[in-house]
Amino acid sequence: MAFSVEYSTETVSILQSLDPATAKRVLSKINQASEDPVHFFVRLKGDKTSKLRAGDFRIIALIDYPRRSIFIITIGHRKNVYD
Repeated sequence: MAFSVEYSTETVSILQSLDPATAKRVLSKINQASEDPVHFFVRLKGDKTSKLRAGDFRIIALIDYPRRSIFIITIGHRKNVYD
């Protein structure tokens, strides 16, 4: 059973500002990762968040395994998403 995915308001506005091909690739990767987040997400050191790669973009999320949910905090280019 897949994890449920929730998006922050910041994430929704970022997705709307991306070009359609990039937004589609990012959403496809999130849907794919919701089936098995352990396989796709990598935990960030010193933090409770995890990252997911989608080309040059990174998806930062909180994964709640007991509730089986993924909360997408932000999406950004790999150069500046960690700032």
